[in-house]
Amino acid sequence: MPTRGEGARDGDGGDGGDGGDRGGGDDEDDEDDDDDDDDDDDGRVRVFSLVALAAPSEAEAVFDAAGDTIVSDDDDEAKEATSHEKVTAKELTVSVVIPALNEAATIERVLARLATLEPKAREVIVCVGDSTDDTEAIVSRTNANVNVNVKVVRSNRGRSKQMNAGAAIATGDVFLFLHADTLVPSDVVAVIRRSMRRDARVVCGGFVSLIETQTKTYWGMSLHNVLKTYYTPLLVKPLSFARGLRCLFGDQAMFADAACFRSVSGFDEALPIMEDADLCLRLHESGWVRGSNGVAARHAHRDGTRRSGATETAYEHLVSANAVPALTCAGKWEDVEDENYAREKKRFRKTTLAPKAVGSNLGRIVLVNRVVTTSGRRIEGLGNVKATLTHFLIGVSWYCGADPDAMVALYRKFYPPANP
Repeated sequence: MPTRGEGARDGDGGDGGDGGDRGGGDDEDDEDDDDDDDDDDDGRVRVFSLVALAAPSEAEAVFDAAGDTIVSDDDDEAKEATSHEKVTAKELTVSVVIPALNEAATIERVLARLATLEPKAREVIVCVGDSTDDTEAIVSRTNANVNVNVKVVRSNRGRSKQMNAGAAIATGDVFLFLHADTLVPSDVVAVIRRSMRRDARVVCGGFVSLIETQTKTYWGMSLHNVLKTYYTPLLVKPLSFARGLRCLFGDQAMFADAACFRSVSGFDEALPIMEDADLCLRLHESGWVRGSNGVAARHAHRDGTRRSGATETAYEHLVSANAVPALTCAGKWEDVEDENYAREKKRFRKTTLAPKAVGSNLGRIVLVNRVVTTSGRRIEGLGNVKATLTHFLIGVSWYCGADPDAMVALYRKFYPPANP
């Protein structure tokens, strides 16, 4: 697990690099101060090392195009073959989608970081919603000064609506949904490619988020973010957890297979919050076979060109060797006019995703063992305890089936907006 300073390699600004400087103390201080600083650093390392235990290592087994394990990183001969395949295979392209509502204070810094990515993202799409500040002007100005393909799209406000608007014009194989106050490591594109290649069942992933402000790092909240990725689905949907479901949240820099994302019609725009966890659940239930890896697997099966080491059983659960039926229902909330619902003063009805994938066709959600840094500006206003309880209350309400109107009420009551 990278330390805070290592988490965003080649970083500047507010991510791993100078955050470590803030916590480490001055090299010119006397011995007593140095001892105190060493104790602080040791405590931080002990706390955040737990994150490394919770998040899987990138050096896991490599999977073939249908999900069967074919090599491990300890097998030198297999590594060489896999390395050759990585060179010859088509590299996935990544589109970065940023919802930015009145984010004039942070957007320039995020775009500057994205300009340093190596490999480069295919494009960066900033969804400014109906921002009333200088966000759009700053994006346009920055686009002229940095070597990155930046596009701007306007839409109605709302994170789900803005991210869907950005994804609608994105052309990459994978979408990286990045909050406007979150900084990623400079090799994030390569990390995403490895994560998607390593297991064809991966439909969505995210990173370990380190929450900080200019004066403080929220180690406990950061650790809790990692743990709830696992314990939430484990407690609520244990069978789905065993089959690959994890619950990620927006400040973890979520990425999703573009074809899978489109197959479920993107984020549920009725949800003002928890839209990210909701997407994870629907992508898991929809399955990996509707994504780009599923297409590749079916082509390999049809053409007889599957990779060495793959077995016929890797394909036996595919609906067809040539096609997978489209979803008849994406499992979103729908606005309905129904007398029974009207009497109960309810406006929305939850639909059921269909047809659902089964067995080895279910999609896998992964947490990548790399760090992104995100702003703790909301937590700073709430405090650690209140923020944790608020997140827990909202999460439980969503899992218990609270409709979008109830979620809006909770959101407005307990969660202060980062921007008006």
